[in-house]
Order: sequence, then structure tokens, then C-alpha cells
Amino acid sequence: MNLTSIQSVTQATWPWRDPIEASLTTVAPGGHKRRAVIQAVILAAVATLMTIVWHKIWLGLAIYSLSAVVIVSGFLIPALFRALEWAGQWLGRMAGIGLTWLMLIPFFYLCFAPARMILALMGKDPMHRHFEPKRNSYWVDHKPPAAPQPYTRQY
Repeated sequence: MNLTSIQSVTQATWPWRDPIEASLTTVAPGGHKRRAVIQAVILAAVATLMTIVWHKIWLGLAIYSLSAVVIVSGFLIPALFRALEWAGQWLGRMAGIGLTWLMLIPFFYLCFAPARMILALMGKDPMHRHFEPKRNSYWVDHKPPAAPQPYTRQY
């Protein structure tokens, strides 16, 4: 299998390596109108939640305004709608990167690494990762259930 066929299969199935440009260039004719309606409805629902439930009137009005811009640009100004989608995708990507680097990595080093050190100091290895060269097999013996019901209930 050559590189060109791998790239074409990858782009046809899930273009995750370049999501912003791929999603904006592979739009069916009239597809932006449907997406505009969906986005406007979701924005209006969020604005209603902000206004009625949490009593954030100015924030709700701002989101209602954004909803109106999305629906108008989706039907009348496709270039503006594409720019708004690109900005939203960029903002989502930056939020994901920020959450990963600013929260998940410190959480790992502040929680999991010390917990592993404590277990190592206590001599515990719950995953049984230590090497035992004299063992014939690392297979863990498992007693089968008395009744076959656990095999029929998969989830």
C-alpha cells in the first residue's frame, strides 16, 4: 500500500490531522444552511438557559445576538459563516490544547506520580508489573463462574 492511497483513505474516513481546513472545504452544497440552523438553535437554547435559569441577562442577550448573526450569515453571507466556523473551530482547538497542557498534565504529575511513588515505597504493585524470571507463565488463574449468566450479560 503506497503513501497516496493511505492519505486518501485517511482523508475520506476521518481528517483529524487538519480538521479546520478539511471541514470547511468538504461542505455539500447548501450544507452550511443546515449547520447554521442547528448552531443558531443551540445558541438560542444556551442563551435562554443563561437568561432564565441563571439570570445573566446581558450574557443571554449577547448569545442571542450571536445566534442571530449565525443564522443571517448562514443564509445570506456564506463567507462570513465560514469565517465564524473557522474562528469557532480555532477557539475550540486552543481551549483543548490549553486544558491539556494547563490542567491534565499538572494533574497527572500532582496526583498519579506521587500515588505511584507511595505505592512503590510501600512495596505494593497492584498491576503485578514486577519481573519474576522463575515463573513459567504470567497468566493469572481465574476461577470460572458457577452459572453461565455472566457470559450472557455483556454490558
